[in-house]
Amino acid sequence: MKTITEEQKRAIIAEIEANQPEIFWDYCDELSNDDICAILNGHLYDVECAIWENNIEYIDDLETGCIEAACNKILIDVSEYEIEDYLDIFREHCCVDLNINDLLKRTEARIRLTLYSNYDCMNSNYSENSGGYEYDENYFTDMVKFLQINPAELQKSMSEQGFKTVGEWPNITNLNPIVNISDFLVELNNNCGGAVNYCIIGKIKLSDITGNIAKVICHAGTMSGLYDESYGSGSVLECSLIRDFEIDLTKRGATEYDKVHLSPDIKGAGGYCTDEVYGLTSNCYKNITVIN
Repeated sequence: MKTITEEQKRAIIAEIEANQPEIFWDYCDELSNDDICAILNGHLYDVECAIWENNIEYIDDLETGCIEAACNKILIDVSEYEIEDYLDIFREHCCVDLNINDLLKRTEARIRLTLYSNYDCMNSNYSENSGGYEYDENYFTDMVKFLQINPAELQKSMSEQGFKTVGEWPNITNLNPIVNISDFLVELNNNCGGAVNYCIIGKIKLSDITGNIAKVICHAGTMSGLYDESYGSGSVLECSLIRDFEIDLTKRGATEYDKVHLSPDIKGAGGYCTDEVYGLTSNCYKNITVIN
């Protein structure tokens, strides 16, 4: 048997590096809900490692095929050489492209942006209205501030609609609301959840995520409302945003609990997803822009 010369070895390695193999996914291949949750939590590398391990035999075949193709091109008669003696060397220069971007591009993840506060949550409309809504130190107030609604204007509309209000509501006129007061009152009136938070629902493209998500832009028409993921209850989720709204997910308020949290809104991600509770169509989940 002939020995591969250094010149031939360099030529084979060059051929391998110039024609690296890649995985071509079937059109029906997709990421699992667990994969989506991991990526949204900043663990894309872990997902790639899992895909590699689950396809190790296929990857080994691709590497072998790439090496054989390179040897066939450089060597006149492969059968005359001990290729097996050089496989480990050649494999060091062979890197299979998982083509993970192909999977990411075809996957849209439904998400929920939830307003958290040092005051935990809000009760049902029946409970809140019994004592009267108050613009004070409570979750309701933090929610009104988040929605950038003029408290005095809101109190006036609430009183006209039969809601009970107590205390003083300041007149803050230099605000730019993200929802209509009329829609917000419908949301309040239909709230039957025992421990609801305000949330915005939508979807993002996983291919847009390059690291931890720092900011998002929710566009006009995106749906929002009161929701309780623990018990699968809340209101009608029909507060449509009336303008684009940028949210800084890294920002904290007076306490570490005052923040907007992004979470997967898919079955099995923890708690009830909105689709499980409402049976929403895909049109209800508008595109949300990711800023890494």
